[in-house]
Amino acid sequence: MKVAIPTEDRENVSEHFGRSPNFLVITVEGKEIVSREMRKKPGHEEFAMKEEHPQTDEKGRQGSGALASKRHGGDHGDNQGLELVITGRIGLGAYTDMKNYG
Repeated sequence: MKVAIPTEDRENVSEHFGRSPNFLVITVEGKEIVSREMRKKPGHEEFAMKEEHPQTDEKGRQGSGALASKRHGGDHGDNQGLELVITGRIGLGAYTDMKNYG
């Protein structure tokens, strides 16, 4: 199983998925960690560092606007084979995209 952990400092779980520039990808077989790999999170530089999350839905959730899916699409497209993501928080747009991604 491949587990992705969004991280800003390459050591700790990021508080928010959308603000982390990297994924720490851990491969687990049985109960053992067999590999660790740091990957740049695709799409991060294109929007996450250049804008705030101005759009919220009726419940105050972020990342849910009409362009959220397009913006977040690059966040995980290059990370095939990932089966689990551990994160502090995630906006509705990224959550929905990842759910649809499988």
